[in-house]
Amino acid sequence: MREILVNSEIQIQMANRTTEELLTILEVESGDYTEMALAAARSELALRDVPEDSKQAALERAQTQKRETEK
Repeated sequence: MREILVNSEIQIQMANRTTEELLTILEVESGDYTEMALAAARSELALRDVPEDSKQAALERAQTQKRETEK
């Protein structure tokens, strides 16, 4: 896997996102973001040390919300 250098401004923006927002970016809306933004989101999520069950619950909420907005 190649390493992507992350712009500090993007990293700050990702640090201000909730865990649920980061998971949405990575798992639901990844096609809408640049590789640099996705790398920043992954990095920020890793720093938070979120338990897997919490990640799964947040991801399920994000997916449900996306489906609701697409109706």
